[in-house]
Amino acid sequence: MALFRKTSLRFRLNLFCMAINLIIIICIAAGIGFISNRMLRQKSVASLEQQATLASERLDALLDRVENASLHFVVNEAYKETYETQKNSDYYDSYLYSTTITSHLLEFLSVQKDIYSMAFFTYDGKSFYRAFNEESGLKTSPGQERLIETFLSDGYSHHWYVIPREGDPSCAEFVFIRKMYNLGGHLRGILSLTLAEKSVTGLFPSELSGDAAYVLLFPQDLYSPTPLSGTPVILDDSQLMVTKPYDRLSANTATLVSKASVYRDSYVLVTVIIFIGIGALVLSFLVFHQATRYFLAPLELIVSKVKLLSQGDYSTRIHAAFHDELGSLANQIDQMAANTEHLMEQIRTSEERKKEYEVAYLQMQMRPHFLYNTLENLCGMVTIGENSTAVSMIHDISQFYRAVLNQGDSIISLKAELEISEHYMRIMDKRYPAMFTWDIQAEDHVMDCCLPKLTLQPLLENSIIHAFASAPDFSSGSIPGKILISCVRKSDRICLTVMDNGSGMTKEQLNCLSGESVSRPGISFGIRSIEERLRLNLGDSVSISIDSAPGKGTVICLLFPVKMAEDHRKDERKMAHDVSFFNR
Repeated sequence: MALFRKTSLRFRLNLFCMAINLIIIICIAAGIGFISNRMLRQKSVASLEQQATLASERLDALLDRVENASLHFVVNEAYKETYETQKNSDYYDSYLYSTTITSHLLEFLSVQKDIYSMAFFTYDGKSFYRAFNEESGLKTSPGQERLIETFLSDGYSHHWYVIPREGDPSCAEFVFIRKMYNLGGHLRGILSLTLAEKSVTGLFPSELSGDAAYVLLFPQDLYSPTPLSGTPVILDDSQLMVTKPYDRLSANTATLVSKASVYRDSYVLVTVIIFIGIGALVLSFLVFHQATRYFLAPLELIVSKVKLLSQGDYSTRIHAAFHDELGSLANQIDQMAANTEHLMEQIRTSEERKKEYEVAYLQMQMRPHFLYNTLENLCGMVTIGENSTAVSMIHDISQFYRAVLNQGDSIISLKAELEISEHYMRIMDKRYPAMFTWDIQAEDHVMDCCLPKLTLQPLLENSIIHAFASAPDFSSGSIPGKILISCVRKSDRICLTVMDNGSGMTKEQLNCLSGESVSRPGISFGIRSIEERLRLNLGDSVSISIDSAPGKGTVICLLFPVKMAEDHRKDERKMAHDVSFFNR
């Protein structure tokens, strides 16, 4: 969602239009597909019901042929006579009887291609005769004795049974059993006929043939919580099936058709609609794209100009040629840009003049009293013959002013600032000999940090003049003065500290240094100007703290952000570019 909000308005409008059209096309295609699928399904179900009926009739014809064939099986006179004497016959007569029955069974099978095996049981259960059709290639038969017992217990005169084949339960055996009577009407035995499997499977191929197939289903093959009745329709992932009860085998005839063939016309119709919809979608996108491009052109012009304004180009103008709501907005933006440009020019001029006045005034303030007093000290040294000390002092003065006036840079590195402070302390040490000592402690990795030139000089002057020179104990040398300059880095800021053990300051003097009173203008201006110059050049995260009390010395701590010399030069180049940009 966040990425979507970052896209252009035109893109979102085009995307919205495409989404609406796509939803409409999907709804139309889904609706037509649903209606056509329902109609085709109803039509296919009716057709499959008719085909299921035809399949049942073909199976009836096959079973009728087998039942009629069993009626034609009549035992010849030799069999009847043999049977009458078989009860008390010897072994040879029994063998002759068995041979005669088996021969008669084989003769019957030779003309019945639909039957692959048959068996004859004498009624008293003493004899069992079996024969197989040679073309079937099968020499196994189900448990006929158990099946005969079931038949006799059911009380049928004839009946069909479907049982699993011995050795291969996945295949079924279709067995017809009938009681046999002689010509006199006396029960002589029981005849069992087993259908050839190919005769049944030929009527019901297990795979689709063309668009439809027919199968014979038994109750254990159907996964249904309720018994099937009538013509239920069962759908799966790939086929449509219509079943019809078949009571003669306690099974169901079923007609199957692939769903792909049933819904083929519907798929074609939906596909055509989808392609038409895609064409309409592309066409609507092109039309809507051109329309949004025309209507959003003024808004895009305003956005491009506002981007230039945000980058600092306040001289840019829209100059709208349209007079609607967007035209009114463009005119207001032009007016705002003109006002901002004028205000920025005023601020730039004011800041430049402020910097010039500040630096010039600080240098003017420092030069008269410092240079005048130093020259007087030099004259005194020469007068009393301290020429070597005077020469050393002149060297320190030249080094000091060379560093101060070098190239006119107002921002220098901390290393250069400490060198200036070192020269200044040497000069002041010669002016006030044996009154104080000093030490400079700075971490090496902060030497390249930048700060305004002569930041430390007012603080050092305050310590020497007001902490030591104005205090009799220190000026007389009875108490040695000490000044410590330390510089450390604390996180993202530099802590520059000037510490002395001088006379300290009262609360009124502290207020004066903090700018709350103006009792001592010289010192007050120095501290305030240092903080202002630091803020002006290094940012607002600048602070100065003063800790002092009478007789306990003074600690002044300057905190300012870390800014390296290279970064400062980049900022100066950018500022010069901005100034030249505003002057165009």
